[in-house]
Amino acid sequence: MTDPGQPVVTMTLGELAELVRDVVRAELGAREVDGAVEPMLTTADAAEALQVHEATVRKWIRAGELEAKNFGSALRIRRDSLEEFMRRGTRGSEAA
Repeated sequence: MTDPGQPVVTMTLGELAELVRDVVRAELGAREVDGAVEPMLTTADAAEALQVHEATVRKWIRAGELEAKNFGSALRIRRDSLEEFMRRGTRGSEAA
């Protein structure tokens, strides 16, 4: 039952799917590159790229040195955030 004081929104299934995709992209901090959604990296992906232990990557995230987004209980890192971190050379202490 709808509330008479609230507007009713109608949309096609395709429009709803597009809206959901946009919301998920915004929540993940994902961005489009050449029309495709850039994949987010896991802490394991970032650790492999940086050649450090995954715990070290999580430490850098907690310290605010590496930007990451929480998605539920999972941390995700944008590729450009990792590249910026690498350019800055902010590798701190390697010990986790």
